[in-house]
Amino acid sequence: MRTDSAAGVGYRFVDCEKIMISGCSGPGCVYQHYFGDDVEDYFTILFGGDLEAELPYGSKFILGAEYLPEVFDWQSNYLIRTFADWTMPIIGWLVFKIAVLNTYNNRPQDDTEGDQFEFEGTFQEHFRPLLKSLKQFMGFS
Repeated sequence: MRTDSAAGVGYRFVDCEKIMISGCSGPGCVYQHYFGDDVEDYFTILFGGDLEAELPYGSKFILGAEYLPEVFDWQSNYLIRTFADWTMPIIGWLVFKIAVLNTYNNRPQDDTEGDQFEFEGTFQEHFRPLLKSLKQFMGFS
């Protein structure tokens, strides 16, 4: 099990109508609990960036990367996480989302892989359009 949290500041380098490029950085903590009750935790500094693009028909594409090195041993203990997701509207309040996430741990536990790859496809509801649709259906303006 791994959990990591960070708080910091971000900046939008490009913020146009159809595209946004941003970066963020801040202190955080990584906690990893392995099988056999081995625990690894350390303080980190998050360096990350995102690219968001509005696509035709209301769909959206997001690419991102994050680097989380240990503060006191940044060359030999770190996580690198990259992700991409594509969101496509089905109807006003329902969207289909495909996401890919890769997390690389350069110091994995014995008998485990350093790369963790995840793929996910989900249906999600967007609350505001759903409320608007319900109001219209019930006759409220």
